[in-house]
Amino acid sequence: MVVFDKKIKSHVKRYVPQINRVQVPLPYQVPQPVAVPTPVRIPVRVPVPQPYPVPQPVPEPCPVRIPIRIRVPRLIFLFKTNISILHKHVS
Repeated sequence: MVVFDKKIKSHVKRYVPQINRVQVPLPYQVPQPVAVPTPVRIPVRVPVPQPYPVPQPVPEPCPVRIPIRIRVPRLIFLFKTNISILHKHVS
């Protein structure tokens, strides 16, 4: 019985310091990773919506200007031809 008591005491001594060591670092490690990703996610969400509205207004005026440029010369040519035809008929 004495031998068993010594073994039990030795086992208890081994388990107690392990539990204490494991419990001490865990609470310190848990708040660190939680605090790190939160500031990283916030800046990622802020710049994402900014680049989308910036390129949208840029392509919108481009297609609007292109058809205007195409229509202007067409109208000029139509007016020129009509004027020339009218002049021919009048003369």
